[in-house]
Amino acid sequence: MAHFPGCPHKDDDDFTRWGYITLGVAEAWQSLGNGRPVAAVSGGQPHLIATTRCSTCDVHGTWS
Repeated sequence: MAHFPGCPHKDDDDFTRWGYITLGVAEAWQSLGNGRPVAAVSGGQPHLIATTRCSTCDVHGTWS
């Protein structure tokens, strides 16, 4: 699942299985919304693949 940086769902410091999608990077967020998987583009583990968007991030937008 893709999140924007700063998403409040993470309640511990282990980010080994997390990566973030950032706006403006090859329309990654929009691609996920259209059912296309996207690799994490920053933070955590860049080899992770997201297939869905965090619903909280989707409604809220970026957290910064």
